[in-house]
Amino acid sequence: MANKLASEKLAGSEFFSEENPMISARQLALLACVLALASCATPPPPAQLVSPPPAHKVSLSRGLSIPNPCGTVFATGIMQIAEAVGEQTVSWCFAAAEAAQIAQAVRAGEIAEPVDLAGHSLGANAAQTIAHKLRDAGIRVGRVLLFDPTIDRDMTGFDATEFMSRDWRAVPVTGATIQVRGDLDHLQITTDPAVQAEALKLLNKRRAAP
Repeated sequence: MANKLASEKLAGSEFFSEENPMISARQLALLACVLALASCATPPPPAQLVSPPPAHKVSLSRGLSIPNPCGTVFATGIMQIAEAVGEQTVSWCFAAAEAAQIAQAVRAGEIAEPVDLAGHSLGANAAQTIAHKLRDAGIRVGRVLLFDPTIDRDMTGFDATEFMSRDWRAVPVTGATIQVRGDLDHLQITTDPAVQAEALKLLNKRRAAP
């Protein structure tokens, strides 16, 4: 388009008038320069795309469900916490796979370290397993929130907090800071508003840290 306009402009000038049908070498050179400059008028290159920073990750593990052991029937509390932090839950059945996927995502730059973990009942057992597997893989672990775990996998060296109800299945975990809630049962320990608020406070405090 620019070449066409330049040609039309020159065509209407004295270079191509009836009195001077021929152009000199100097005029021809000037025409070539004008056309060359017009062809160089290209738009600037598009802005470079910047990759988004890696996302923060909270892995939340559900406990046993009936009739499907890996389902969601009794997972309402942990699912509410997951929704509050913008995450999905994973069944306790898939602890090893969850740890492997997290490690792979961290190495790919998709997830930022440290990784936070949480779980209820058998899901709390799974959270302990995931924490150890990630540490063994060289992945830094942040907060670990355990709601009524039923086994002790020794969380010494982790930033672990346990919320423990009056239920006989709840086991104190070595190395964890334990908050006993004797007024709550095994299902209430994740649905109680005060417990949820404290859990979110711990997670958000860690997420706000540099």
